[in-house]
Amino acid sequence: MRWISVLFFLGLLPLSGGEPTKAVLSILEKLKSTKQQPGVPGEIGISGFAGPKTRSLLNEAWNQRADWIRGEKVEFFEGFEKIDGELSAVLVGARSADDPEEAEMMGFALRLEDGVWSVGPVEGSFNSMGLGFDKSLRTRVGELERWMAVERVTAADRLKKEALKRFKERMAKLVDPELLKSASPRKVMENFLAAARAGRTEELLVWQGVLERGDHDEIPWEEMISMTRKGMKNQDARNVWRLLNRPGVMQVLLDGEEDESEKSMLVSFLAGFSTGRDSKKLRPVIFRVRKNPEGWRVSLPSYFAKADEDQWDHWRAHQREVHFRDEVNTERMASVYEEEHAPRRAVNPAELLDRVARDLFDGTMEKSLPYLFRDPPEENKEAEEDPEDEEVADPKDVLIDEDDLDPEVEKVKRYREFAVWWAKTSGNLKGIKVGAKKVYQSGDLALGVLEILPKNGGWMPEYHSIWMSKDGGGWLILPGLKRPLSGLLPEDLEDDRAKLSADISRDREQLEKEFLESLFKRVSALNDSENEAPSEEVALKITREWRNLVVGGNIPEILSRSAVRKMPESPLSILKNLTFLVKGAAVAEVPDRVLGNHVEGRMRGISLMVDGGRGISMDCPLMVVVPTEQGPRVLIDTELYLATNKGKKMRNDNEMARLKEKIPKEDFESLGKLLDWHEKTARPQWDKWNNSVNGQQGK
Repeated sequence: MRWISVLFFLGLLPLSGGEPTKAVLSILEKLKSTKQQPGVPGEIGISGFAGPKTRSLLNEAWNQRADWIRGEKVEFFEGFEKIDGELSAVLVGARSADDPEEAEMMGFALRLEDGVWSVGPVEGSFNSMGLGFDKSLRTRVGELERWMAVERVTAADRLKKEALKRFKERMAKLVDPELLKSASPRKVMENFLAAARAGRTEELLVWQGVLERGDHDEIPWEEMISMTRKGMKNQDARNVWRLLNRPGVMQVLLDGEEDESEKSMLVSFLAGFSTGRDSKKLRPVIFRVRKNPEGWRVSLPSYFAKADEDQWDHWRAHQREVHFRDEVNTERMASVYEEEHAPRRAVNPAELLDRVARDLFDGTMEKSLPYLFRDPPEENKEAEEDPEDEEVADPKDVLIDEDDLDPEVEKVKRYREFAVWWAKTSGNLKGIKVGAKKVYQSGDLALGVLEILPKNGGWMPEYHSIWMSKDGGGWLILPGLKRPLSGLLPEDLEDDRAKLSADISRDREQLEKEFLESLFKRVSALNDSENEAPSEEVALKITREWRNLVVGGNIPEILSRSAVRKMPESPLSILKNLTFLVKGAAVAEVPDRVLGNHVEGRMRGISLMVDGGRGISMDCPLMVVVPTEQGPRVLIDTELYLATNKGKKMRNDNEMARLKEKIPKEDFESLGKLLDWHEKTARPQWDKWNNSVNGQQGK
């Protein structure tokens, strides 16, 4: 019996192990790719006698392993290798790039066949490799399996210690060590919230104490790290981490109780979106900032730590940490904010509108908040003495107005109204395209209009308005959607409000029309002085570009490669047709096919077969490429298809009847000939596809 045992060092050196180790690493590295087919990799040496149930279990095991490797961004390292003739056992180190707890030694059995090492399908075992029942062979297999089991335990411990060391070294560079050691509890909490808003997940972990991991085993580090990473990706089941890391959230820090080793910090969150039960209320969350020899650290509250629990368990965990007085204290958040942040004002409404537009783009609502309306300061007046004050009033004579408004509640309401406006306007996203479109002004009241293009690739803008008014310091923001200050505007400004509301209602359609006209300037007009059709090479190139843009949904770029016979007075109908085309292309699964091209007059027709929806229907449009002063372009105000049903035939007939009255006789005749050619070219191809799918000839 011949034994060869080799130990490789775990580290970041280039991989240079023996052939069995290289065979294992090759398979594991392939599992990182999402293009890898699910189930047992084809390179695995699985026995031909493995039954369906066994194969199913093996497929499931390899799928789980692949998910773990991709999800944790696993790195692999050479470990141990032991060779016994044609058999071998290999241990490989696997370490998560993010979590030192996700580190383990993986064991694999291998067999040499025809000069190639084949990896077994069962981790740590020679099962399902088809080795047979030879007694001496089974003895050798048993020895190798026992060796793998023993070495995995001791090597895994060393690997985890090394992983933790490297993890701490990387994390220690994220925060200034002096700040980490000497920051006050409030400063710690401010840094924690700032890191969350900026999306700096690793920094959050540092402020939670991961550098002291190993010194505080009572803390469930693995759960804390996992929940923080998941929450910062907004993948938590309760969807509450948005309060920490999404734009459009007002966060106010209120000091709580303190002793030598721990301080409670009440944070009140105000957002324009729902966060579950009682979503219209302010959301108070108690953070515990604890002290250890290395400084103050943040303990993640149950509201965020338990964000993957079911609704009721999450709510109960949160309620155990928050008391009634905390919910009452949150009503002070607006007053506390205003005490800590001086008001800011703009010189004119246009400047203020530009300010809000920039903040919407950056996703920094906190920069706009100082411009929000505030109650005027109360003048210090000495109370007039009333001789009757010396007498004790009869309780029956004391009138209590039940409609009296709580000033703290009303103040918070204004901030909530602004947060709701922010959420509605921006969708709580950064990077939306925002432009200050127009300002309407009447006296000391103004109404600004913002033009916003969605971030999801949409091309039609939305128009959102914001109220502004002037006080002694300059121009400020008035919260409220349709009626500023929840309809509590001073009477002397009510006439101005009504006038501005009427102005914007009247002009909204005009704003949309102006946008469409500006967008349509990308379209080229048919060049009447050009009589030669575009070349085949150029026409095919522009058609493919045009179709790729349709699939991508980029309306502005589609228009830049489009032509019309004559610029329309209202482009909306053409744009609606393009939008319909884009929606259909978005669900296409079969690539376009060019069936042919043909010239008639100054027009070149391209016969296409395109996916009409998830591969279950196919359309054959006739693309027409024409000359313009900007070069060849696709004609978009002419829609003709292979008449695969009565609806398409009627559509073609109506289109040709309409065109006969609108285009020159020569162009109309060319178009008719192209349609006839398209019918002869596309019909056999479409019938062939239809027969293969539906088992019948198209009619």
